[in-house]
Amino acid sequence: MGYPNCREKVLWALVILCFGLIFYLDSAFALDWYVTPSIRVSEEYDSNVLFRSDDVLDDFITIVYPELKIFAESDRSRFLFDTIIAGKKYIKNSNLDTVENDTRASLMHAWSDRWTSDFNLKFTRDTTLESQLEEAGIATRRVERYLYDLGTAQTYRFSETLSTTVSINSGQIYYPDGTFPDSTYWQASIKPGLAISDRDVVGIDTVYSYRDYVESSTIQYLQQLLYWQRKWNETTRFTLGGGYLMTFTETPFMVLDIVDDQLVFVEKKEQSTNFGFSFLATLEKDWTERLKTALSAGRDEYNTSDAQTYERNYLRADASYRFSELTSFSCGLSYYLNNQRGEPGETINYVQVSPSAVRKITEDLFLTLAGSFAYQIREAESIEATADRFRTWLQLTWQFPRMLD
Repeated sequence: MGYPNCREKVLWALVILCFGLIFYLDSAFALDWYVTPSIRVSEEYDSNVLFRSDDVLDDFITIVYPELKIFAESDRSRFLFDTIIAGKKYIKNSNLDTVENDTRASLMHAWSDRWTSDFNLKFTRDTTLESQLEEAGIATRRVERYLYDLGTAQTYRFSETLSTTVSINSGQIYYPDGTFPDSTYWQASIKPGLAISDRDVVGIDTVYSYRDYVESSTIQYLQQLLYWQRKWNETTRFTLGGGYLMTFTETPFMVLDIVDDQLVFVEKKEQSTNFGFSFLATLEKDWTERLKTALSAGRDEYNTSDAQTYERNYLRADASYRFSELTSFSCGLSYYLNNQRGEPGETINYVQVSPSAVRKITEDLFLTLAGSFAYQIREAESIEATADRFRTWLQLTWQFPRMLD
């Protein structure tokens, strides 16, 4: 799949349309604009930069992150443009040097007291290794990846107690070196919610997803969750949901067959269907003005860069504590249990702990000391492989004063 293509032209056309809507809202609702630039410089040590079980490479990495944020808002509209560039220089393994980018734009507009629209655009240039570890704890080859995504969500309040959100997004994932199959995807969801009290909301979240890997599998899934949200008090929020997940996979393969009295290879498709239970649970608690915690768990589906499907079970815990106006501490814990569907039926356990401390030096200057430890076990057909990685970094952030305010 080459770039640019017709889908990318459609994407850019929608980008232009989105910015045209921004300028329309600017003239109609007098948006207030301001700009916030910043730059971060980080020195990092990584004990296993490719997260391998063997042939382990360690390295020292210098990373520079320039960032630009553009805000615009009015009584009914809010716009955010955020772009971050990460220039990474590896001291020992210069062949790993890279420049990554994460650019996002979002626009929210309340057309009335009942109808609100959200529009989102995203472009990402990163590597499959870090993104897949972050999303599911599944290590893979380190390959450059381009991601384009466009989405919208429409929320309508029928009454004081009943509201519905309909969302749809579409995108493409592109690998320049051809290591993994490029893919296109789209996803749609509808989420009605009914407030049964001042603190309780119940509803059904229905999601349909379609992903097509070029010259490889096509994966579709349908998920429905019955959920309950409760605000126990001003400091405690809880969500619990459960339902089903149905996955339909179609994979092409070549077989020898006789066509017109000749023996030739013919493409056929293998189809499989999986049905399982999915759930989610979140608990957020503000213990004091200084101490906050968040806990989440769930089960859903994850599709990897090489067109494999896993049942993803996850547990995440985060805690933050503000010692003073100048110093704060946070720590995150992530655990994933991934079970591969189909052959070879691989099981992957992954755990990561990430503490960090931030010190405010001046009004615009911040110093961060952080680290992480990750450990993975992969098991398939009586074969077990382990990998671990320790990282630590020191980061200096300079937040420029707001401009055009």
